[in-house]
Amino acid sequence: MAPTSKQLFVKKDNLMQKGNVAWFSAGKGFGFITPEDSSEDIYINIKVVRDAGLEALENGQAVEYESGAGQNGRPSVIKLTVF
Repeated sequence: MAPTSKQLFVKKDNLMQKGNVAWFSAGKGFGFITPEDSSEDIYINIKVVRDAGLEALENGQAVEYESGAGQNGRPSVIKLTVF
């Protein structure tokens, strides 16, 4: 069965984006990722890292992520993949 136009629609904010870890502290429980397009760094909480099966991230590590609105309304990572 071919997908319908509704199934093909994906919001831009939910597409996987590429970036590198700018800074991350497992002890503090958060960090930031610099998007590949060099836009503003995006916040990542340790819960998202652990949901990806990791305990921490290394500075400079390449990642793919989905972003969404965080608790304060600012963009944050909601899904993470490392490669």
